[in-house]
Formats: sequence, structure tokens, C-alpha cells
Amino acid sequence: VKVTGNPRTAERMKENEQAEDPVANALARERWHSFVIFQLIFWGANLAIRTAAAAQILPEFTWSFMPSRVAIVLAGAAATTFIHVALSQHENWPTARRLGFALLLCALLLGPMHLLERALALAIAPGGLPHQNAPAFSFSDYVFQFGWVFFMWAGYYFAQDYAFRVRRQAHDLTRALEAAHQAQIKMLRYQLNPHFLFNALNALSTLVL
Repeated sequence: VKVTGNPRTAERMKENEQAEDPVANALARERWHSFVIFQLIFWGANLAIRTAAAAQILPEFTWSFMPSRVAIVLAGAAATTFIHVALSQHENWPTARRLGFALLLCALLLGPMHLLERALALAIAPGGLPHQNAPAFSFSDYVFQFGWVFFMWAGYYFAQDYAFRVRRQAHDLTRALEAAHQAQIKMLRYQLNPHFLFNALNALSTLVL
């Protein structure tokens, strides 16, 4: 049987069914909690790596630029949270399409993040640091030194997202099998209904006579 209609209406019906499913709701809450933990670990590690690298290159300015690093990490966390919310609006897209969309958003973030990094470096740079070197931090330098972090984030994010999608598909399959089983039980009950048996016996007696 082919069902035709507005695709958005079908998506809303599916969302309503999922909203009534406590297991699906639990999976959605677990997905959000896992994302929050992932963000804290990923960007916390990014801040630690940046601080350790700064301590190796310019140890005398390690803590002077800490506010800049914290602001950049918070901006990265906020930007990737926006990507997560945008992807959540397209759960029905194939994984390859969602991954391409995420990579496109990550690429578009590189320009604003580069400008933010340069602006903070100029604003927070202490007096002992040569300011004329800050503009030499070009976009290509930023991409090779820090921009790849966003693409690494996308890789880890989709590994986690894939695991949750597999679990949700397994739950949907189990729910469909349970619904089919219940339908079979109801059919058997209808067949064992006394009225059904009475009508069947009448039909047999009519044929015999």
C-alpha cells in the first residue's frame, strides 16, 4: 500500500509517535546528556592542549593569554552546539548528507573564529609582546594550527551520533515487531470470538444441508 501526502505531515506524525514513546524519550534525553559531556570533555581538552602549547612556545605569556583562550574555547563550544541543534532539525536525513552539512557549517565557522582569535590576541596582548606580529597570523595559519579542531569535532560527534542512531533503529524495529505480534494476537482473538464461530458453524451447516 502506498501512502501519499505531505512529507512534513508524515514527519510530524512520526514525531508525535516518538513523543508518546517513553523509551524514545529516554534515548533523546540520553543523547543530549552525552552531547553535553562530550562538549565539556572535547573543549576542556582543547583548552588544556592550547595552554600546554603556549607554555612551550611563550612560557612568560602562558597565563596572560588565558582569558583569550577561554573566550575562544567558549565560542567554539557555542558554535558547535549551534551545529548540533541545526542537525537535530534534520534527523531524517541520511548520514552522509548530515555529515556533509556539518562539515559545511564547520568550514563556514573558520572565518569568524579566525577573526575572533586575532581580535582577542590584539586586545589582550601584554606590553612585552610585539603587536606587529599578530596580524601575520593568517587564515591559512589558523586553519593548520587550530581550524582542524572543528573537523575533528565533527568526526567524534558523528561517531557518537551513529551509535545512538543504531540504538534508536533497533528500538524502532523492536517496537514494530511488538506491534505486529499484538496485531496477530488480536486477529486470533477475533477468530476465536463466539460470534465468529457461530457464523462459521452456520455457514458450514448451510453448505452441508
